[in-house]
Amino acid sequence: MKKILLITILTFLTLSANNKIDSFSTAKRYMKKVYKSHQITFYAKCKYNYKDKNNMINRNSCGYKPRNEYTKSGKINKRARRIEWEHVIPAENFGRGFKCWSLGDEQCIKKNNKSYKGRRCCSKVNQKFKLMQADMHNLVPAIGELNAIGQTLNICKFQEKKDIMEKILILKLILKEDG
Repeated sequence: MKKILLITILTFLTLSANNKIDSFSTAKRYMKKVYKSHQITFYAKCKYNYKDKNNMINRNSCGYKPRNEYTKSGKINKRARRIEWEHVIPAENFGRGFKCWSLGDEQCIKKNNKSYKGRRCCSKVNQKFKLMQADMHNLVPAIGELNAIGQTLNICKFQEKKDIMEKILILKLILKEDG
């Protein structure tokens, strides 16, 4: 019984895996269309509007208050005002299994002859990584600032990451009410 279940799951995953879109930017363009009639961020549940390039997030719809309204240099924090497409399973989690992530590749050389590795290298040289990175089943709309916070969390389980992001948002709302 376990073998049948395992074979069924593996077959489903193989058949549902992305095998056409190998560009992250193309996947993001398609995701805008997929979410066109449901423009709500994943973690904060904020409404957003792609047409408003200067401030996509409707903060009143969810009570979102940026951690930093301005950058250290005094400029507007653009990530707090825009949508980014976040990987539910971070690219690092599936990327570090590739040689190009940890060791680089002979094709991954900068103009100054220094080599590079990681996401940048794998995006250049590894077709399987490109397909995984552009898999639309793994992309959700997130407020850019929350996406940045989430990148620093080394979390394996998706639900734990979602719970932490929601707690960060709740804490911000409490601080906003008290302040």
